[in-house]
Amino acid sequence: MKKIAIATALLLSQPHLFAQDTTSIDGAETALSIDKAAEPSSTTPQVNARYQEAIDGFSNLPEEVRLNFLKKRNEAGVLFQNKRIFEALEASRELINIFPDDPQTINLRGACYVELRDFAKATEQFELSKEITGPSFNVMFNIAEVAFVAEEWAYSLEVFAETLELAPEKATQMRRLVEFKIMLCEMALSKDSSLTEEERSQHSAEAMRMAQLYDYTDDSPYYYYANSAINYYEGNDEDGLNWLNKGRRVYSANGQQIASWEDTMTEYGYIKSYYGNDNAHNEGEPSE
Repeated sequence: MKKIAIATALLLSQPHLFAQDTTSIDGAETALSIDKAAEPSSTTPQVNARYQEAIDGFSNLPEEVRLNFLKKRNEAGVLFQNKRIFEALEASRELINIFPDDPQTINLRGACYVELRDFAKATEQFELSKEITGPSFNVMFNIAEVAFVAEEWAYSLEVFAETLELAPEKATQMRRLVEFKIMLCEMALSKDSSLTEEERSQHSAEAMRMAQLYDYTDDSPYYYYANSAINYYEGNDEDGLNWLNKGRRVYSANGQQIASWEDTMTEYGYIKSYYGNDNAHNEGEPSE
């Protein structure tokens, strides 16, 4: 079984994958936390009517209930981070019974379903979060990422394109990661036999164009991982591995910065996971 290397354990601590409502991306706040909503500030983003109803609903709960809810939600997050997925899912059910419109709990449930490989239920949860918060960067990224790991390339490409439009300009690292995932979707669609030859050719040309978007001076790992992916795509496995190792050396002092890129290459099949690559996108890829 291929490992789902989408780093859902980052849900409650980092913005990279399956981002939650309380995180920020490269310092840019992207959504409003339910438990902090009662104290808006000048940096608080606008919320839609449904989200405001959720905020008001939470604020109207007795203080003891709210504090107990937040404590249990933190405990559920710890369970998830420790890979106790069934327990985290059960804890999230209890939270939903207390307050059903908390996007953070809904996102946690979605992440649990991803870990359980139930992509349909994961998408259902993230779509529900979208209904509450609106199409924020975080929730759109989550929806696109589920489609990506499920190899629904056309839909993933479509939603990642929408996600990119929502990303703050200064969120360089996340913008580059989304662009990289779009490039990989283009590569996959270029080999989709259900498409016409002209359509496949267009996807291939776009993937090649995107591989050249940035050079080594860019402040992200894009240059190295894009070149690695393109070489694997063209069957140049040795060069693909060389580019991969170049990126790892450049970012050797900051492994966390490339963690999501490594996970993405694993999801796509260009890096062997500990679980094997049943659906690798190139044959004869080098072992790590």
